[in-house]
Amino acid sequence: MTAPNKPAEPPPPPKYTIPSTKLSNDVEVTSSSPNDRRADGQPSDETTPPDQAAETNLYFKSKVLADRAITEWQKTHRLEVVHILPTWMFGPRDAAPTTAGRMILELLHQRMPALIPGGNVVVDARDVAQAMLTAVEKGRTGERYILNSGYQSIVGIAHQLATVSGVPAPSLRLPYPAALAVGWMMENFARLQGQETLMTVSGLRT
Repeated sequence: MTAPNKPAEPPPPPKYTIPSTKLSNDVEVTSSSPNDRRADGQPSDETTPPDQAAETNLYFKSKVLADRAITEWQKTHRLEVVHILPTWMFGPRDAAPTTAGRMILELLHQRMPALIPGGNVVVDARDVAQAMLTAVEKGRTGERYILNSGYQSIVGIAHQLATVSGVPAPSLRLPYPAALAVGWMMENFARLQGQETLMTVSGLRT
């Protein structure tokens, strides 16, 4: 009795596939979040290097490593890359949803009992999409473009949402130390349950 023929193993995937598509340019959408705060107190810009949080915040770190990988890849491949750095994006059709979309849903369904201090620089996702199209036509390779429409506090976002939705914003405010403690508890509880949480210690610190 002869042994059955072994099925042929599939060929290994090509190491790089971008050159075969004959693309001439590419837009990388990353994030402005890893950018450090400048020592002189001025706003950071596209040239500001990543801060120390990029070593502990895994989201920040992933963006820094992706940028480095693209820079290294470009040394041996001909492809023009423009970098788009949006701030905290809000907008329609947030299918995931992202943390921004989840926060909106939590507020609308009144599942957020308290508001935390701080905020972030925000941008409309539709503006980001338009900027990506503009970058393809006019962006310069290697350039980095931060996209933002200004700073918004968490309290301010909640009250703006209350104005347009009619759902009242939470009246309770958590001071920063209490928010860190709650974030630690929620993070560990979510880890035990195999779930995700909107409120994390690293998110509060950054």
